[in-house]
Amino acid sequence: MSKKIYFPLILFLVAIICYSYAHPQYTISDPTNDLVNPYTLEKAPVYKRYVDIVKVTVEKKGSLLVFKIYLNGPIPEKPENYLSYVLTLDADGDPENNCKSYRTPGDTMYAVFFNAYEKKWKFTKSVWKYGWVNVGTEASYSINYKGKVVEVRVPLSELEVKDKVCFKVFTEHDVTYFSGEMLIKTTIGDLASLTCYTFPKEYTVTLDIPEKSWIEINGVKYKRGVIKLTEGTYSVTVPETVNIKKEVRLRFIKWSDGYTGAIRTIKIDKDTVLKPIYVEQYYLKILSEYGNPIGEGWYTKGSLAKVSITPQVTLNKNTRVVFSGWTGDVDSKSPTLTIKMDSPKTLKANWIKQHKVSFTYTDIGKRIVVKPEYVVLKKETGEELKITEPFVWLDEGKYTIVKVSWEGSDVTPEEYKFEVSEPGKYEVPCSIYKVKIDLKNYFNQPIKDAVVTIRFTNGTEKKIKISGVQEIYLPKGEHKIVVEYMGMKYEKEI
Repeated sequence: MSKKIYFPLILFLVAIICYSYAHPQYTISDPTNDLVNPYTLEKAPVYKRYVDIVKVTVEKKGSLLVFKIYLNGPIPEKPENYLSYVLTLDADGDPENNCKSYRTPGDTMYAVFFNAYEKKWKFTKSVWKYGWVNVGTEASYSINYKGKVVEVRVPLSELEVKDKVCFKVFTEHDVTYFSGEMLIKTTIGDLASLTCYTFPKEYTVTLDIPEKSWIEINGVKYKRGVIKLTEGTYSVTVPETVNIKKEVRLRFIKWSDGYTGAIRTIKIDKDTVLKPIYVEQYYLKILSEYGNPIGEGWYTKGSLAKVSITPQVTLNKNTRVVFSGWTGDVDSKSPTLTIKMDSPKTLKANWIKQHKVSFTYTDIGKRIVVKPEYVVLKKETGEELKITEPFVWLDEGKYTIVKVSWEGSDVTPEEYKFEVSEPGKYEVPCSIYKVKIDLKNYFNQPIKDAVVTIRFTNGTEKKIKISGVQEIYLPKGEHKIVVEYMGMKYEKEI
């Protein structure tokens, strides 16, 4: 019959403690390959990497206390024999009611173990009642087999201590050795006592930020509200701008303490209010096909926006566009504006296309060219335009010539309409008629140097010298011609 020999082994180490205020974490590190017999303290003859603890970290995460056990090698998913990772705690802070065994000090035990009979991993919680008694728990565990980590998550509600918790972590494993089975074991921490983890101090941090904004603390984004942070130094970032809705935003200007950077470092050692100061801004949008408008952009609420635009743009030598006014949130004919920004605004620049047009005015028979004193054009909109030059820039559209004034008389053609859609030339036959004056004496001989006075309908008159036959052009209407020659006077109405 084979004989089984058991050698309980235990690991002894000196703990090294590390803190990080950014991520408060307690760390105990341990050298490798240091499994020993807990009774003889001799080095174990069998070495299993997944039994050898490299380090243990403790970190408070919200309502949990998270213990991570790091091993020196990958953990087998299906060990051949019993394997356990055990955490013992002094959960109430009273050492008098702890188990007095140096192997399992404390009053509460959480065990992650592989049951060799059931061939599966199990998790239990036990409390010391002058013997270990299994109880229910909300704690949980996970194993990263390749990552060589066992994690035990203990709810703070299962601990009565408030400031610190004392603990011990150990690993046990049955291994085949020579002719029988042998227990090997490693423990992290002092051989006969517990290692204590002091909870980091926590303070209330009020995040007084706009509803649609966020604040990033050590890489974690938060909304408006109240959080708890442990004592330490943190990197804090807020957005430079926060979009509230279309064309409305908030822009960061400073913190409530006067600091002007959106990224900063703060020290939390008391209850703190983090309040970035923002101003509301509105967008001024300018719509225009021409004129290079200036002034579009974001403006702080209540500020003045200065807007300008080039009022005339040449497209080619005979075509141009002319600014006709702003519409939208502001109606104005002026190409320059000053606008108080009390809301988002949109301006639309309106343009009229103009073409260069030339006019030639003639008599009704198109025999002579005359130069009127002025001409009145009427647009289809009803607007009238008075022109005095033969070349003029006209808006696109339909026109009617409503008056042509020549030599003080109205020589408007009966109806003259035209449409401007491109540069063009127009010949306008006016109400001017040719009159032939033939002056002869009693003997039917031509008279020389007779003075002829033409009295127009409008009351004006014109004198000319005529010898014999001469053609003149008169405006439409009733006129009187007076001929004076050698003391004689002759009148005729035409």
